Amino acid sequence: MSLSDDIRYLIEYDIFRVKRLLGEIVGVLPRSFDARILLGDTHLRALDFDGAITQYQAARQIAPQSRLPVAKLALCALYTGQNEEALRGFEILHESAPDEQSLTLAALMLHRLGRLDESVQRYRRVTATAAETSAYLSLALQGEIRALRARGLIAEADQQSRRLMQRVAPRPDAASELHRSAASYDFHEWSSVADKGRLSRLLAHAARHFGATFRFPAGFVLPEEREAFMAYAAAQPEGTIYIVKPRGGQGGQSIRLTDQPLMALEAEDAVVQRYVDRPYLVDGRKAHMRVYCLITSVDPLRFYIYNNGIVRFAPRPYERGDGWLDQADMHVTNTALHRNNPLLVVSQDPAVENAGHVWSMRAYLRRIGADGHDPEAIFRSLAHLVGQFVLVLRDDGFFTRQLALGSDRSYGAKLFGFDVLLDADAQPWLIEVQRSPAWGGQPLAKRINGEVAATIARMVSGPLGGPEDVAIADEAALTAREAALEGLNRGGFIRIAVGRPGV
Repeated sequence: MSLSDDIRYLIEYDIFRVKRLLGEIVGVLPRSFDARILLGDTHLRALDFDGAITQYQAARQIAPQSRLPVAKLALCALYTGQNEEALRGFEILHESAPDEQSLTLAALMLHRLGRLDESVQRYRRVTATAAETSAYLSLALQGEIRALRARGLIAEADQQSRRLMQRVAPRPDAASELHRSAASYDFHEWSSVADKGRLSRLLAHAARHFGATFRFPAGFVLPEEREAFMAYAAAQPEGTIYIVKPRGGQGGQSIRLTDQPLMALEAEDAVVQRYVDRPYLVDGRKAHMRVYCLITSVDPLRFYIYNNGIVRFAPRPYERGDGWLDQADMHVTNTALHRNNPLLVVSQDPAVENAGHVWSMRAYLRRIGADGHDPEAIFRSLAHLVGQFVLVLRDDGFFTRQLALGSDRSYGAKLFGFDVLLDADAQPWLIEVQRSPAWGGQPLAKRINGEVAATIARMVSGPLGGPEDVAIADEAALTAREAALEGLNRGGFIRIAVGRPGV
């Protein structure tokens, strides 16, 4: 493994340490191209786009002929909704050295800019010439299908749909890879959902809107909301526990717990939440559910919850005592953080759903049912949370802003994840929202994720059918046919009604 590989590994698993390290290196070696690129990648991983752009621009000045900074800056433009600028970057890349990635992404930007014929032309240059082993063929096929549908060319779209289904429908791993790639190019404001500080404010709005039925721990962004946190903490019983999370942290990194509000106040660029200190325990361990949510259309609004998911347990039993707040493997249930923990047990059999510290959601709910609770009522509560959150996004203008930057089909379906904790009374609490759930992971997680990905592919990219020689010029008819395709192929996805949500 090279030094660069080591640092990229740390970016995934210890982002704050590597950010400090690279900052020191750039301070000593400001003309180091590699250090600038790696530091930019660290900022990007933390959703600090301004910081990433600064480093990539510096790298471009150091090596003006290199394609890498141009590619990184084009992606940053895409990630911040600067579609014209992103298109220019991808076009420059393709003109200097033709490649399938930049051509596919240029086609995507053209679709978002309403230049449909040019978009289809670019996609076809990939889908007509790419090798079957190409990493971008499936992504280009999916984009071409959406652009052709937007043009009303259903017979041509269905021809490419059949090609795509042959590639991904029988191969869950290929479907997972397709959706992993597509998730990188979604509506850029999903990054605000992944940012814990912005999410905290959005959830506070949801709580005001829905009241006690929307459960999430009270949270405060520091340093901006210090006074509000101090007032809140003063009204709580002595010994109330708080969890401090870096705003840009992922995978449970750098989380700490404290029962001393003044210690929590020392945090910078962080979110402080009241800790749910009475979690539901299975075999003495705390767990959280990863609940999958799918939005297939924002105009009209159609969204779903999946009837299965991943449950991850903390490796260490949940036991109060001296120093218990310092035991991260008791409180943090993200298995990525505990990958080297000797207490972590993960089954290597993808068919086993209730062994070790990674279960399926179905198995978890069955266990809770055996404990005397109603698993169907719990699932309805999960669907209610999903529905409330999507409606808060709608009321915030989230989907209106997306449509202003490109048609619904230029973004495609959006899968996101809820991290939900059950308290001791089996009531669900929304802890975090995952913009792009991981598609890999442990054998059971890979199996369930593959099933999810293959189902989504059939729902949104399968052939629409109907008369092969008729173009659908009527948008309402096309929308109805897309909704019917989703319903026919929804598998484990359950549609949630718009309005006061419920299953």
